[in-house]
Amino acid sequence: MDQKWFSARWSQVMNGQSVLEPSNDPRLPAKVCMSYASSFGRAQMQQFINSGMGTNVVSVGSLRGIRLTIMKDCGLRDDEVYLDCDNLLKERGTKLVDGKVLNDRWDHFYQKAQRECRVMFVMLTEGYRESQWCERELNFAVSNRIPMIVVTYDHSPRLHQDLSQLGAMLARHQIPHKLFYWTMDDCDERMDEIAAAVRTFL
Repeated sequence: MDQKWFSARWSQVMNGQSVLEPSNDPRLPAKVCMSYASSFGRAQMQQFINSGMGTNVVSVGSLRGIRLTIMKDCGLRDDEVYLDCDNLLKERGTKLVDGKVLNDRWDHFYQKAQRECRVMFVMLTEGYRESQWCERELNFAVSNRIPMIVVTYDHSPRLHQDLSQLGAMLARHQIPHKLFYWTMDDCDERMDEIAAAVRTFL
């Protein structure tokens, strides 16, 4: 994506304006589809509230870093690594409301990317566990035997257990997968490892 175009479109969204198609050029099919929850989950959110950090927290910053690393290391273009909060900026009707990128047809665009993709990337958080949409995305990937990269950086023992159980289930179904647990201290190294794992599935 052209950086000047992206900045201009983001400025329009920030001002509540509709984002229009930048051109009539056909989209490239998605090769990587990123699945995540837009909040950290009730338990984590309560911790933020108790600490005075507020409630409007969206866990996409690290996803953008991973997405850019995948694009760079795997030689992929913007369309080919689908992260809805970024890719929706190309679609008509997208607006920013209370800090969130919204489009009434987001599920249409996401499902199209998921049908096209060769690799599913999952960011497993407490919010992911609580989301019916995320459950549907995960079930689609399993049903269609899409290779999966699953990452968690949450310190919850329950999520560590979920990660292990998900890995065991994918192994039973013989679905290619890689599991990652990271901390803020090793996130740069993990990003490179994740990009390398994606490359093996493309």
